[in-house]
Amino acid sequence: MPSVSSKLYDCIVVGGGPAGLAVASTLGRLNLSALVFDSGVYRNAAAQYLHNVPGWDHTPAAKLRERVRDDLTSRYSLIELSDVSITTVSKLPSGHFEAVDSKENSSTGRTLVLATGIRDVMVEIDGYAECWARGIFHCLICHGFEERGAPSIGVLAVGTTANPRVTAQTSRLASQFGSIITVYTHGDEKLVPTLQEALGNNTQRVVYEHRKIMSIRMEGPKSSGVIVVLEDGTERSEGFLAHSPGFEINGPFVAQLGLDVTEAGYIKTTEPFGETSVPGVFAAGDTMTSVHFITNAALNGGTTGAGIAYMLAGASL
Repeated sequence: MPSVSSKLYDCIVVGGGPAGLAVASTLGRLNLSALVFDSGVYRNAAAQYLHNVPGWDHTPAAKLRERVRDDLTSRYSLIELSDVSITTVSKLPSGHFEAVDSKENSSTGRTLVLATGIRDVMVEIDGYAECWARGIFHCLICHGFEERGAPSIGVLAVGTTANPRVTAQTSRLASQFGSIITVYTHGDEKLVPTLQEALGNNTQRVVYEHRKIMSIRMEGPKSSGVIVVLEDGTERSEGFLAHSPGFEINGPFVAQLGLDVTEAGYIKTTEPFGETSVPGVFAAGDTMTSVHFITNAALNGGTTGAGIAYMLAGASL
């Protein structure tokens, strides 16, 4: 049965990934209360391992979350974790914030943090979604090293990344892992000359493929290799594909609160603490920055927690 909690938390945190957990950790260290809501939906769920996290390299992401959650619940009595999704958030006349979960239970906090992360919008190419994070990588720091030495690496110049500067940058990074870089423009022949200008006409290492892609499939269950099938039936084998698709911020909360967003689509915040255009509402992690590293999410989550503590301390004295 739906209930309304009479408890007032110092902070309601929506999102149980690295950013949200780091907010809670900082608040716990400062003896402030927080309720963290975790929907159980994670951007890196399809990835087998996380990388570039000191002490946790090549470890399943679930193990890192489990360890942080255990630390929070075993050491900090004022931190609570709730494995349920939030459906609505609002600012009350009192200035406090209400969060209603999928079971229609209501919780209230003096401040609110949106650490919901983002959702990658899959490209409408047959097989793209199935290969995502298995053979199609958006971050070559997080993935790619294990596939080094491949004869060829593919770069998709498709959708939001059909941009000469972005494609050139991605291709140069991908060249660290393969002998040949194949740039796929997915039927856009006009893009090739601008890409050649951006990358240089290095025909020995860069191949441009303008035929439309009909489908993508994995080479096998234990490999990151993919097969790209072109419109005439030609098949090309790649060690992996590099591509960063468009994104959406998880949840309806930006609209519900009327938050300002940047031109790129992230929540607009002020430095260094991540406060949004609505006083008392903060954003942390991938919702407010294009730097999508676990370490960066944890960093600005911790910084946001400190900012909240400073704000609440100022209001209490």
